[in-house]
Amino acid sequence: MALEYRASTTFSCLSANRCVAKVVTSAGISNGQFCFVLRNSDNARDALGYAETVRQLTDRLAHCHPTNRQRVGADLDRARAGEGSTAFDWLVDTFKFRGLRLELQ
Repeated sequence: MALEYRASTTFSCLSANRCVAKVVTSAGISNGQFCFVLRNSDNARDALGYAETVRQLTDRLAHCHPTNRQRVGADLDRARAGEGSTAFDWLVDTFKFRGLRLELQ
């Protein structure tokens, strides 16, 4: 007997306190496998691109421990140059690190 569960929610990607994209996520369990689905992932990729990454790293640099400032500053310099990981990459990497399936649609 296969157990299936599906849930769906909509959330807003915020940048500087304004909504820049609506993203629909869903999750399901089928045959014991759990999978998150990120619909309209191109919207999320755009909203969590380099501009948002620079904003987040700027805030992080202002509040991080002094021993982390050099690393965060280097990450910020790369993001300003349009290089390195974006906030969207961080999101995807979090799922990978936790061993969770994430399907981008």
